[in-house]
Amino acid sequence: LFSYMKKSELFKNTSVMIIADHGMSSVSKAIPLNVLLTNNFNKAAGVVDGRNAYIWLNGDNEAEVISFLEKQDGVEKIITKGSIMAKELKVDCERCPDLILDSKPDYLFIPEALLEKYKGMHGSTEDTDLNIPIICFGKGIPQNKQMKEINIVDLVSIVSELMGFEGNESDGKIPELVEARETNYFRR
Repeated sequence: LFSYMKKSELFKNTSVMIIADHGMSSVSKAIPLNVLLTNNFNKAAGVVDGRNAYIWLNGDNEAEVISFLEKQDGVEKIITKGSIMAKELKVDCERCPDLILDSKPDYLFIPEALLEKYKGMHGSTEDTDLNIPIICFGKGIPQNKQMKEINIVDLVSIVSELMGFEGNESDGKIPELVEARETNYFRR
């Protein structure tokens, strides 16, 4: 699509926005959660999702599982069902996991053998990992600039401005632009 737009000169009258649906964390260390659970507990089962993992106890003792997990390298935070944090994250229901784990920065819930395939992964519940990349280029977009600060509600204002809509009544604002800095998302 990009090549076609460039060749056909569509960029002269086109603005492009590329927005991700989640943040990204660089990773270089593994936490083999499912192996740990299988080797140490009878019923607890886990589902891994990047730097987060979800555990259903299925009858195993919560205190024992938590105590074990707290001793594992790379486990930073354990959120329990019914806790204030679980309620804030809206993961406090009958079918929700009993435990939610956040890894420390640079760790990933994955078998060690698979780690070499990943340089980055879905973020965690840390504020820095909730940052979502947005790339804008084309007509009406200044080059070599980046947005100083942006919130999700600002996207409506940005799109409305680029498309020339008037009367934008969203809660968002047009972010301040500053000189762009080089970012390496896959640093180790």
